[in-house]
Amino acid sequence: MARVTLRAVAKRAGVSYQTVSNVINNMDVVRPETREKVKAVIEQMGYVPNYAARALRQARAMTVACVFYQVYDDAVNDPYRTLVQAALAHAARNNNYSLLTYHVTDDPDSLRDMMQHFAQGRLDGAVLVGPSLPEQAQSQLRRSGQPLVIFDHAHPHRKWLSVTAEYREGILAVLQHLAQKGKRRIAFLSGLKADHSSTGEERLQGYFDGMKQLGVSISPSYVHQGNWTFEGGQEAFRYFWSLKQRPEAIVAANDRMAAGLLHAALHAGVRIPQELAITGVDDFEFARYLVPSLSTVHIPYQEMANTAIQLLLEQMNGQTRSGVVRLPVTLKIRESS
Repeated sequence: MARVTLRAVAKRAGVSYQTVSNVINNMDVVRPETREKVKAVIEQMGYVPNYAARALRQARAMTVACVFYQVYDDAVNDPYRTLVQAALAHAARNNNYSLLTYHVTDDPDSLRDMMQHFAQGRLDGAVLVGPSLPEQAQSQLRRSGQPLVIFDHAHPHRKWLSVTAEYREGILAVLQHLAQKGKRRIAFLSGLKADHSSTGEERLQGYFDGMKQLGVSISPSYVHQGNWTFEGGQEAFRYFWSLKQRPEAIVAANDRMAAGLLHAALHAGVRIPQELAITGVDDFEFARYLVPSLSTVHIPYQEMANTAIQLLLEQMNGQTRSGVVRLPVTLKIRESS
């Protein structure tokens, strides 16, 4: 069967070759009705763009990398990793790019494959996901001169371009909500400090700043370090509930720990939220299905992924930019608070 060409689609749709090209490349110069007409013809004719030819014309591989670092065995099933990878793949696909996933560790050799693919012209850029990149890996990547964006981490050096969310403001909103519900003894369950995560630090700072704004002193025993996991949340509940003066609310730094808190509290016969309010951060899908459903801070991961890919494309087109791009968050109030 002969391959359906772009010119054949243009002839069937009664538009120019360039108009079909603009539709395929998601250019906003095409009128909505014309765009829909062209898309319908593409579907009818089964047209598939020849990305190999396009890559040759543009001297691009039409592929970007999604790089996870410090991914340990217990993190493989983390919904965060799955969601972020899917969000980046969706954003890349909407721009006619493919996504390849790499894993980087403290081993200097772990970057070898990706650096080789850059040198071979098989990658056009990379989105680096995670809290901390080894210094040696940072140097290697910077020397490559390739387009790079850091995802969900505000890099302390402004020469890097980062995309993240307003985590501090999210925690401030949670504390205001809990205060309106009459909660004063509010505890905080943080993540691992060893992660060197800017987002974890911002959540904790949001707690300190928010409690100060409320005029509530913080008991040192009300700040407990967790490990981002469901089991960590369960352990934290046992710790908090063993205190002489139990908290009236616990703000967990992520949804997995909040789910663990909720599970342990319910098994202990605690009434939620009358005796104890629990909140999280992420707004993973499961937060809606917990019983009671989990109040949490919605992090716009898909919008962050869209922004990261757009910033990569801008760099590919010669635009230079650095610093941190922060996207707003929203508070989802549900039954647990």
